[in-house]
Amino acid sequence: ISNSARNEISLAQQKLAAVAAAESKSKSATATATAIANVEKPSSRTLRIHALIMGIPFIGFGIMDNAILIWAGDQIDTHLGVYLGISTLCAAAIGNIISDVAGAGLGAYIEDFCATKLKLPKINLSNAQRSLRSVRMAGQVGIAIGLTVGCVIGMFP
Repeated sequence: ISNSARNEISLAQQKLAAVAAAESKSKSATATATAIANVEKPSSRTLRIHALIMGIPFIGFGIMDNAILIWAGDQIDTHLGVYLGISTLCAAAIGNIISDVAGAGLGAYIEDFCATKLKLPKINLSNAQRSLRSVRMAGQVGIAIGLTVGCVIGMFP
């Protein structure tokens, strides 16, 4: 067999493999969509509780994050700003770096505190229900609201 014939055979095999992979992916997506369509949708009350449970730890995170940011930025601006020749916004940015590093370290502690000390209610959602868009969206809205509330409270350290 010539090299050009071998190349054509190889290309044909690659095309067949690509078509087979696409068909397999399509069947998998259809099966997933069918499975999700058959999942019992949580009630509005369950979604609100889920949003609340997801958001409460982020209230603590927002308080901690903004309080450290403002305190550190103010201290840097007051004590080091003149010596370093930096602007107030630069001092705030450095305070933000400090706050982000603290958040990386304290985030798990805040989550553990909320899980063990606050005794938040547990909602029984199956893995299939947790993958529903409504459940994921409720969790994200809860996180956004919790973070916003925490950041506003943290503005007054």
